[in-house]
Amino acid sequence: MDSLAERMDQLTAGMDSLAGHIQRMDGRLDVLAGGMYEEKFVRQLPGRLGRHGRKVRVVSPADLEPLQDAWDSGRITGRQWDDVMLLDATAWAIARERPGSEPQLVAIEISNVIDPHDVERAHRRAGVLKVAGLPAVPAVGGQSILEDAEQLANSLGVIAIVSSVVDEPPR
Repeated sequence: MDSLAERMDQLTAGMDSLAGHIQRMDGRLDVLAGGMYEEKFVRQLPGRLGRHGRKVRVVSPADLEPLQDAWDSGRITGRQWDDVMLLDATAWAIARERPGSEPQLVAIEISNVIDPHDVERAHRRAGVLKVAGLPAVPAVGGQSILEDAEQLANSLGVIAIVSSVVDEPPR
């Protein structure tokens, strides 16, 4: 009977170890899936921004001359530079409701489920772009948005690009 109890203890320890491995793999899978979602979102950005803007052109923040100048002149700090470089996407677009207006730089944070932290990051990072003299507009994009994030986005003037359309395989 002692040997059965010992084997059960070993089996329980093995199952606990396996459960830990599965949890870590699940976390890694979530990170990979999130990265793939972001990449696809950026690839489809002209279409996703199409309801809000025209002539969408994706750009890298590192290529924005006014941002370079702001860094060189000390108007933004190294921490602010690094923060802006972490934007998930940036794109020039002309506001659809003002077709003759100048393009604006849309600063986008992307997440499958948009939470208040995503909204705050987009707002903060667009603020740095504004300090650099760029006409920045903060935005968040994802499959869904939490209610408190939506309220925060509305109060901060952050555009929410939410797509509940799920890709389905062809039949």
